[in-house]
Amino acid sequence: MIHYGKILELHYEGISLRGIASNTGHSRQKVTEIIGLAEKRG
Repeated sequence: MIHYGKILELHYEGISLRGIASNTGHSRQKVTEIIGLAEKRG
């Protein structure tokens, strides 16, 4: 299961993509994709 809220929370705290990926267990590519979608939606 993807933890969208946790990924975005860590992103806005200034954590690196690599840090977010290791913390949530997702790939950096998936983390980048989720952040990009969130920025498009506002």
